[in-house]
Amino acid sequence: MVGRKRVLVVEDDPDVRQLVAGLMVDAGFDAQTAVDGDHAIRSAAALKPDLIILDVYVPKAELAIRFAQEYRRRVRAENRAPIIAMSARPDLESFAQQIGASNYLRKPFDNEELVSLARKLLTPSVDDRESASSPDAASQAPQVEPEKAST
Repeated sequence: MVGRKRVLVVEDDPDVRQLVAGLMVDAGFDAQTAVDGDHAIRSAAALKPDLIILDVYVPKAELAIRFAQEYRRRVRAENRAPIIAMSARPDLESFAQQIGASNYLRKPFDNEELVSLARKLLTPSVDDRESASSPDAASQAPQVEPEKAST
């Protein structure tokens, strides 16, 4: 359907991947899935998503780092989708910020909270649109070394 927002769900656990994709479809979005960082890079290039929901440990943090770096390299700042990072590991919230995620959700997450956050990010307010014209903080996110990500 033309005009529907596109969401890319990057999650290695098939049950969680299908749950999140289903929630996005039920919320009125088109959802595509990827199982790891490499698959996500290819999918993001082809799909040009409006939102990315990324498990930051897919199945290793190094893959999330590679995805974030490649995504920033391949997609101009003004065309980048916001990223919702998710993880069951509480110690990865600051890591999610370092790779340029807009928001972080800890697993297990509340389904309504995820859908609400997706809607908020996909329907920006006037203030959000004005701030979008300012320099992109995610493009200036520090480069994270893979060995530091799993600590």
